[in-house]
Amino acid sequence: YSFIVTIVYWTFVYDPSKNRVDAVNLMVHVLNSIIMLIDLTIVGHPIKLNHAYWTTGIGVGYALFSIVYYLAGGTDRHNDSSIYKMLDWTKPGKSIVICALGIFAVFLMHFLCYCLYCLRVWLYARVCVQANTSKTSSNEKITSITRTLSSMEEAQRENFLNPTAVVDLK
Repeated sequence: YSFIVTIVYWTFVYDPSKNRVDAVNLMVHVLNSIIMLIDLTIVGHPIKLNHAYWTTGIGVGYALFSIVYYLAGGTDRHNDSSIYKMLDWTKPGKSIVICALGIFAVFLMHFLCYCLYCLRVWLYARVCVQANTSKTSSNEKITSITRTLSSMEEAQRENFLNPTAVVDLK
C-alpha cells in the first residue's frame, strides 16, 4: 500500500496552499515507498498473484470504513464530512467510481510488485546460481542435497524439492 499512498497523496490529495513539504510529510508520503521498494528488491519473501485478494480486501475494507465514517458523522480536522475531498459520500456516484478505481489500482500495484518479484528471482537464477554452479561440482551438490534429505523426516523429504509445497522445518 505504500506505493498507492505515495501516488494518491501527491496526485490527488496534496495541495500546496494547505500542505507543507516538510520532513514528516516526506517520511509519510515518500520514504515509505522508498523503503518498500528496497525491501521488495532485497528480501527473499515471495509474492504470489493469488494473494492479491488480501490487498484488494484491504481496499474494500477501507472503502466500507469511509462509508461508515461518513454515515456516523465523522469529520476531518477541518470539519469536513469527507475523509478526502475525492472520497466525499455526499456525491455517492463519484465516490463509488473512486473506490472502484482505487481497488483496481491496488490490484494493479500488487501485479507490479509480483513482476518485480519475478525479476528478482530471474536475476538471482541468472547471476547467483550460475556463479555458484561454476564453482561447485555436481558431485558436491548431490552430496549436500543427500545430507539434507537424510536429516529430514519422511513427510518433509517428500516435499523438499517441490517448489509449491510449504515445508515446516523444525
